[in-house]
Amino acid sequence: MFKDRFLRKFLFHCINNYKRSLGTGNLLYKILTIRILVFSKNPDENKRAIHKIMSAYLKSTEDQTQLEKEIQATDNLINDKVYELYARASCMSGSHNSFKR
Repeated sequence: MFKDRFLRKFLFHCINNYKRSLGTGNLLYKILTIRILVFSKNPDENKRAIHKIMSAYLKSTEDQTQLEKEIQATDNLINDKVYELYARASCMSGSHNSFKR
């Protein structure tokens, strides 16, 4: 197993976003035929480039996930307030129809 988290995520991303069908047969052979981006002919520079790119990418996906959670929490809060206000308005108008969420 890869110990390098950034390289592992980079390879996963390349394989996961491969556009063509892998077809049938030996899966390992098919995966090994997928073209992987090379940023430098020097292996150490290439690894540094992958680390830099994946560090920024993973940070942005973590930020996006956190933002989506905050949006959902805010959306739930708004819904709760709307239902609460609707219930109050229904009570004040004397309506016997109950609105349940």
